[in-house]
Amino acid sequence: HHYLEKTSLCAILKQRAPRQYRILAKLRSYEPKRLLQSIKLLCPKCHSLQEVPHEENVDKILQDAATKAPKSKLLGTSLYDSEVWTTEGQGGRQVAVHFVKNDGILPLSKECLILLEGGRLCEISKLSSMFHSVIPVRSGPEDLELLDLAAPFLIRGKLCHYGCKQCSNLKPIQNLSTIPNKRIWIPSSVAEVLGIVPLQYVFVMTFTFDDGTGVLDAYLKDSEKFFQIPASEVLTDNNLQKNLEKIMNVICPPGIKIDAYPWLECLIKSYNVTRGTEQQICYQIFDTMVAEDII
Repeated sequence: HHYLEKTSLCAILKQRAPRQYRILAKLRSYEPKRLLQSIKLLCPKCHSLQEVPHEENVDKILQDAATKAPKSKLLGTSLYDSEVWTTEGQGGRQVAVHFVKNDGILPLSKECLILLEGGRLCEISKLSSMFHSVIPVRSGPEDLELLDLAAPFLIRGKLCHYGCKQCSNLKPIQNLSTIPNKRIWIPSSVAEVLGIVPLQYVFVMTFTFDDGTGVLDAYLKDSEKFFQIPASEVLTDNNLQKNLEKIMNVICPPGIKIDAYPWLECLIKSYNVTRGTEQQICYQIFDTMVAEDII
């Protein structure tokens, strides 16, 4: 985007949208201050944004699904082998683990996808560290079914993958047999055969820029380009959280006057938004990343 001349904020604020600009300004402030609150889930299809579900809420959905015992007619099919056990205490809750086969053969645990029925979040966490991935399911009338999409459709390691309720059109679990490579279980491939539109983890922040001629608010909506840190991994990685704080403290230093803040070069684009009967212009950062020496 070298063809874009630098434009003052004062000039940008007088122009119509949509346009693209290069700016040189200081980051006066940003929201949210608690950086983990900036991580949201974005649907690439309908562009809706939602909060990342809390563990307690996910566990409640799993708990509600665990009240029904696994159906014996759905145990052990051409797609999977099944094991059922009864938990001690907890009213004798029954848990079924369905091990998905690869061409009729059970793979090694690290390559094995499991369908878990009646499991709680603590059990899923344990199993997801032992097996490749976990899909929470329940017994339907004729087949195993995915739970409500408020729960993750796939858990791999510590990362929960969610689907969009509006855009997904759930398909039968048996469709997993159509995935060609049953060793890798790529979340996007699993989502596709199950009729799910997967949500992306993104950073959503508001940056207030000041170049001395004017002040402008611009949104950041970005999964991993701007900070060069994947939004999906920050929630579960303390080191990445520290890196993120470090970057923000460099580009918007706490406890000093704005004169001493660094100048930031940024690309922003303007676009029109209709709110009720009013039209307003919003700004978004694009194709910009934090310089290597800061990271």
